[in-house]
Amino acid sequence: MQSPTSIHPGIAADNDIVNTIVVPRCRLLADRSSGRKAAFSLFELLTVMAIIGILAAFSAPSLLEISNSTGRKGAVNVLMNAFEQARVAALTSGENSYVGFATELSFNANSDYLYRAFIIFRESSAEEQSAGAGPYTALTKWEVLPKNIYFLKNAQTLVGDQNSAPHLLDVQQSLPQVAAGQSIPVIEFNSFGAIQNPKPNSSPIPPDDGKIDIYITETQYDPSNAQLASRGNLLDRITFSRFTGRAQFETAELY
Repeated sequence: MQSPTSIHPGIAADNDIVNTIVVPRCRLLADRSSGRKAAFSLFELLTVMAIIGILAAFSAPSLLEISNSTGRKGAVNVLMNAFEQARVAALTSGENSYVGFATELSFNANSDYLYRAFIIFRESSAEEQSAGAGPYTALTKWEVLPKNIYFLKNAQTLVGDQNSAPHLLDVQQSLPQVAAGQSIPVIEFNSFGAIQNPKPNSSPIPPDDGKIDIYITETQYDPSNAQLASRGNLLDRITFSRFTGRAQFETAELY
């Protein structure tokens, strides 16, 4: 007597197909049902959002401090690169090069550039001047430091006031936004890459010191009285080697 499978092979095959199709459908329905149960309710979502808001409120001051510190460090890095670019430009071109700073000497009191901007330029070559160039050629545009980061306006630094800037240069309308007859404070590199100006005995730099410093701080400029009001007590200082012309980040100070 033959087995049912051998007598009715088609029926046995159909049963197998039914079995393999029906079971996965049941499982799919069960999975969908369990998915509905796992969803968040509106109340749960609102609770989580409230917790996130509270945590963000507590962490905001510390995040602001990190942002300010990052801004100053970023400004230091940008300036270090700018001073090195000016030094290399003097070495490669054979012409003296400069980094100039925006102060009230040449910018009006409402300018966003005051004590925040600098520019790299060099003396034009004889060929450039014969072709119609001015005495100086800009190598960059006026670059601006990050928001609320300024050069410290102080008699002992490169960006002092009108009476104490160590070295001023009349750029004779060769640079953007500087009018004829107006001077800007600069640091000057000669064709050997050394510091040409300011001189060691230039006021306000003491003859027995000879250091050239520039300070970066988080401050706020008040054009009504031409003062920089401190918003913190940290200074980042860049100092220069007079003979090599290289800039060095020296220290962070309290004031």
